[in-house]
Amino acid sequence: MLGDCYILPSREGKKTILDIPECTSSLLQEEARPRVYKMSWLGSVVSRTFSSASQLPGASFLLGRVFPIFQQPCRFVRYGMEYQPNNLQRKRKHGYLARLRTPAGRKILKRRREKGRKFLSH
Repeated sequence: MLGDCYILPSREGKKTILDIPECTSSLLQEEARPRVYKMSWLGSVVSRTFSSASQLPGASFLLGRVFPIFQQPCRFVRYGMEYQPNNLQRKRKHGYLARLRTPAGRKILKRRREKGRKFLSH
């Protein structure tokens, strides 16, 4: 993994990106959605101990920045991004009868016959 970009709310309410050397522009172009982080059980125990001892309001955030093992990114499952086969749509678009119906399709079948293809279309 190349590294994580941390997107945090600023004082004005706008989201700002902390400058981390591993953070590249290609990572930022992938998706403008902020990543959500949750504290692991160990991080929450340590942060409660430190925050109660020192009364710092942002101790859990600081612990996550100092010890990255205390923060784990929440993974969101995105469906529909991978190939989802549908034979009916495939046959309608690339099938033999679809190729016969149009002049361009007939040219494709002719070229494939001349080349000696075993399968002319789907």
